[in-house]
Amino acid sequence: MARVEPATPPLLRRLNAGRVLDVLRTHGPQNVTDVATRAGLSRATLDAVADDLIRVGLVAEATSPTGDGARGRGRPPRRLRFRAEGGRLLGIDIGVYRLEVVVTDLVGTPLATRVRQLDPTMTRPRRLRAARQLSTAVLEDIDATAADLRAIGVGTPGIVDGETGSVTFCNAMPGWSGLALAAEVRNAFGCTVAVENDANLAVVGECWKGAARGFDDVVLLMAGERIGAGIVIGGSLVRGKRGGTGEMTFLGMLRDSNPTEGIQEFVHTAARRQVDHLVAGGDARSDAVRTLVRDLEPLHGVHVGNLDTMLASVQRGKATALRQLETALARLCAVSIAVTTLISPELFVLGGRAPAAEELILPPIVEVLHGISGAGVEPPQVVVSSLGESAVALGAAHKALDLVEATLLDALA
Repeated sequence: MARVEPATPPLLRRLNAGRVLDVLRTHGPQNVTDVATRAGLSRATLDAVADDLIRVGLVAEATSPTGDGARGRGRPPRRLRFRAEGGRLLGIDIGVYRLEVVVTDLVGTPLATRVRQLDPTMTRPRRLRAARQLSTAVLEDIDATAADLRAIGVGTPGIVDGETGSVTFCNAMPGWSGLALAAEVRNAFGCTVAVENDANLAVVGECWKGAARGFDDVVLLMAGERIGAGIVIGGSLVRGKRGGTGEMTFLGMLRDSNPTEGIQEFVHTAARRQVDHLVAGGDARSDAVRTLVRDLEPLHGVHVGNLDTMLASVQRGKATALRQLETALARLCAVSIAVTTLISPELFVLGGRAPAAEELILPPIVEVLHGISGAGVEPPQVVVSSLGESAVALGAAHKALDLVEATLLDALA
């Protein structure tokens, strides 16, 4: 049986303070009578809690919405507001080709963002140094320093140990497996750090500020620097026992036993239709196609070194090249069917680089997911991410916000 913590005065004080903060963060500045009502507290208790929160810098006196509040007789009612400016949060996305850092206030409002392109062969020390430098620069953009930080969230490819913040496995970046990433960032900035898989943070970001707001059952398929999925069920992120939920390392094992039978014929037909559309429109060598082919490299074995040759062959209608692109799209469609039938989400979000997702991946995936409705599977709504490549950094900022919410009241002790 779980031990029940006694309702001591310090605990009651903390619980009451938490209620008041929830009210102010949810409803904005308001007079103390309204705060007391919404928090279920007496006026005397509310005044005591407000004084505590003002003392530790989480709450401030707010001005009347009418200016000086001098309407009528007597002293204007006391008004309170949450001090969103009372600290800063960082969301960091450390990717294979791209680094993004966003700094927010204590309610998650973005204040500044910086992006830097990375060399995929960059060593671990250089990649970590780049993350430190860009984080420092974005703080300087708003005249802040590491001392202003309350928490940091970090997104990374690979499988992450949720308790230690270490990357247990990652084959996307040199030297990244076994990296104690949370400890590295904590040592650099001196504040609380949480690390999470990038696809997981992308779906968190979309549910928070993007295309998945208002949805409780969501799958986000990242087709960016690599392929992975973030899954939210019942409004909660699904990580699995060791944080490996949504990892797509099995994709390289997807091989067509016979592309003219069953599900293989189904997905290849949709993929072939999309490839024919690209060739007919002269788009086979567009930036979006280039991005897609590089990102789906594990699916078709085409290396970046001969990418231009391969895409030129696609545009000329060479059979081998056409089959390579068709196979990559077909395998991605097969993955979308597998995930949909297993998870049965209400929303399927295509994340990563928006041009590649919208121009290339969306049409065949919509076709195959609606095609399986005849098998008794209700297809989800399929949309392209509204946050694009920034979804991971924003999801990381949300992770930092979760940390802060758990520790905001420690100063009352």
